[in-house]
Amino acid sequence: IRCLDERMLKLQRAGRIGFVGTARGLEAALVGPASALEPQDWLWSGDAAALVLSGGAGCGKTWAAASAIGQHGGAWADAHEFGRLVSDDRLAQLCHSGGVVVIDDLGQEHLGARAGGLSVVDEITSARVGARRRLVVTTNLRPEDLRARYGERFWSRVAVVEVGGVDLRQPKETR
Repeated sequence: IRCLDERMLKLQRAGRIGFVGTARGLEAALVGPASALEPQDWLWSGDAAALVLSGGAGCGKTWAAASAIGQHGGAWADAHEFGRLVSDDRLAQLCHSGGVVVIDDLGQEHLGARAGGLSVVDEITSARVGARRRLVVTTNLRPEDLRARYGERFWSRVAVVEVGGVDLRQPKETR
């Protein structure tokens, strides 16, 4: 817990997350309730209802997001579909469905004149966070690039976890 506190405090001081409250001296208050959790239970931040998994290609972000839907149900969206007009029915599904909604490969959508990618991402994020519904986003963008591309409104609604590691899609001998 102390290692996590130190890391989160550094992220907050660097401006990469908005607010952090440390648990120093309160460790037992966190560990005790956590011991009652079951493997299917989720811990979710009180301030951000959207989780962003950021990291290099092939490090397991998409697999983790798919596992969340596998356990809790939900809907899947590939960010490429935001490069064209999204139907009202599809947008309603992504904004209001139960379970987990995953937006995979955010940052890969086309942002041309006919694309509504940025506004669609903003609308989905706002609706799900406002209703306290789970949203998981995967991206190869670095956190600072994600913040610059989608803006402060999006950034203030998400918790970013950087996922590291080698590209697991590459043959073992080339990793």
